[in-house]
Amino acid sequence: MNRTSRSSLHGLTLLLAAIAAVAVAVVAGADRALADELPGIISPAEHEALQVEAAEQERAAREAFISRARTLGFGEAEIQRALTPTMDRRGHFDQTLADGTVVRFPWFRIGFAENAISNTERAIARAAGGEAANAETNKGGVRLHKGVFASEVWALALKMDAKLAITGDAANGQAFRGAKGGIGSGTVIKVGSRFNVKVGDLVDPASEAFDRTKIMEGFAGNFRAGGGRVGLGFDIQAGDVNTKAEEMRALSRAFAGAAEHSPGVSGKPVIRLPDGSIDPRGGIAFRAVSTGEGVWMAARLAAASEGLRLDRATVGAQGWGEVGRGFGMAAAREGARLIAIEELWNVGGERVAGTLVHPKGERATAAEVTEWLGQIEEARRTGADLREFRGGSLLGQLRRGVGLSTVKLDIVGFNALGGVLNERSVPELVESGTHQGRRKIIVEGANLAQTVEGAAALDRLRGRLLSVPGELANLGGVHVSNLEAIQNRTGRVITDEEARRSLQETMRSGWDRANALATEHGISVRQAVELLAVEEVMRRSLQRADATRTSLETRFGVEIRRAGPGMADVVVRELTGSEGEREGTTRTVRGTTSSVTTPAGGSTALAPLETAAIAETVRSAFPRAHPLHGEDRVKLRVEAGGPGVDARIIDGAVQLRVSPETLERIATASAGMPEAEATAFRRRALALLSLDAVDRATSAELALDRAGRGAHAFGEAGLTAAELGALTARLRQVGLEVRSSTAERVVARGPSVGRGRGLLGERASNTTLRRLRDRLRTRRRRAR
Repeated sequence: MNRTSRSSLHGLTLLLAAIAAVAVAVVAGADRALADELPGIISPAEHEALQVEAAEQERAAREAFISRARTLGFGEAEIQRALTPTMDRRGHFDQTLADGTVVRFPWFRIGFAENAISNTERAIARAAGGEAANAETNKGGVRLHKGVFASEVWALALKMDAKLAITGDAANGQAFRGAKGGIGSGTVIKVGSRFNVKVGDLVDPASEAFDRTKIMEGFAGNFRAGGGRVGLGFDIQAGDVNTKAEEMRALSRAFAGAAEHSPGVSGKPVIRLPDGSIDPRGGIAFRAVSTGEGVWMAARLAAASEGLRLDRATVGAQGWGEVGRGFGMAAAREGARLIAIEELWNVGGERVAGTLVHPKGERATAAEVTEWLGQIEEARRTGADLREFRGGSLLGQLRRGVGLSTVKLDIVGFNALGGVLNERSVPELVESGTHQGRRKIIVEGANLAQTVEGAAALDRLRGRLLSVPGELANLGGVHVSNLEAIQNRTGRVITDEEARRSLQETMRSGWDRANALATEHGISVRQAVELLAVEEVMRRSLQRADATRTSLETRFGVEIRRAGPGMADVVVRELTGSEGEREGTTRTVRGTTSSVTTPAGGSTALAPLETAAIAETVRSAFPRAHPLHGEDRVKLRVEAGGPGVDARIIDGAVQLRVSPETLERIATASAGMPEAEATAFRRRALALLSLDAVDRATSAELALDRAGRGAHAFGEAGLTAAELGALTARLRQVGLEVRSSTAERVVARGPSVGRGRGLLGERASNTTLRRLRDRLRTRRRRAR
């Protein structure tokens, strides 16, 4: 073949290759055109706008905090310390779709607690060995949202710190501090075979294309790989935007592994055991409505201060999600007339913004409101089109494009969006008026509901508006989330009613403190709440002794202590007595042995002594019939010290102090007995020593019914002389002495002795009791 022929052939080959390449490109382009759109793709412009919004949230939160802290007299260095987080962890993880598309998601976790996982430039208190001196707990949600950026997470963590500061919630004397986490918009880093995307495209993390379980697993794994830890004293993560019970279940399993239920995650579903009882490793049902009900509790407190009658009050709810619905339903249950709901409604397959208003307005009765809400619930639950639902009856009540700020109402709950109280909406709230002619009450169920301009307008118009900011109004969810952490760690189930009462108590405390501050300084309630929050944050950040710390464990009859050397898990004290005065026995949760801690930090093994039985024995010894007790005002504390049991009576409560050495000696004395006999011996021995101590402590002041007391301690018939002799002799062998006068009084004296008479019995006259009460009141006054 000559050169010309070879050249022609080469040219033909190149031409054919080019044609083939074009054909492939055309086919590929056709395939790409026919590919599916990946749900959740967001534009660069939208992403940039969200980033600007997040930066504005940070700026507003920082400026507001600095201004309030300066007003309270704190120095610049102190303020900067409070604004500097102790935990700032961030990273990314990849999610691979079935077609091979890979998306990389960023995550952030920021918090203000001083503990062993602090990792920022902020200097925290250190012990002599260099370890963190404090074990505060980071606490806050993990959201899944396209608008998550580090600046927004910081602002939300600071807001959470303010809410927790107002609650004062603490465990083991260590504060719950604000934290927040989030998973933001992902970036496509590899294109698969199905979706019409390119490398660099941005994707909403809440997109239906992704498995939420795998998303939470990816976050948990990367958080832990970077040195993060969860649990009391470290970090407790909770539900938030797009992360509810099921996502928290997945996160809990990701952290707990085979155990499945992590105490470092709250907002989990309620777990029921086969017998129908609640498993304390799970959630609290009240958690689902706690934020919304808390918003209503704030409105109720404000209404009472205004003299506003709830049965005549008209109420509006912005948002009908978890928070708005909880708020609105709580209002309706208490007889208030919920007549307006602002939401996005399904009209013709589109989401239409507007407000549904009850057709009778302020004239609607409570029964008519309940029926109306039932219709709305049905429409929302079924996703019905308002044009078709019940012949379009609800559509006729929809005011398209109308917000609650323009509707005449007595109480308005803003439960959905941030920035809704602004320079435009606040004046509208005044202009729209009220039905009872009193100040309109505004409660913030949403985080960061005020803009800077909106806050200024609220202050300017405070004579017409009573505003309860989110630091107080929407703390319900985080408070009950804290209770779940206590339930998980102690194994003590907290019922819905107990959680509701605890929230009411917390809301009342914050409201009263804020009002006292408002009266003292002549400022609005809104300003007072925000100043109170900043003051408490500053006290906590500076580790001041006057920081409010409310022990959640003692509120529910337990107390958590950090585990000592050689202990299987955490020590929990089972408490008796009234809140604030409780002492108790100890047990180890999920451990193989029972232990007690000593002030030196060591521990004493008490197996096989059943320390949980101590409280039961003491309560049986001193029943509720004690005229000064009220509820189980018998307290017992395990302390270091020599053998024996000491007792005091303070404020009408019996305080018993027993040393670990005493418990160990009782255990030694029961060694070798059959288990049932040994258990009975240990209980009787402790009861006898306790009675002896109480006898010594009270005989100078009280005319004790010693026979009745003994009968209650050992069973209605007491002990026989032979049983008592064997008991005291065995105790004497291990160095524990009981006075003979005490021993004689617990000998059986018949089945009717002491029944229903209690510690003081019938020998204590009313005059004796009155003198004792007067003496106790004098002691309390002197102590103050």
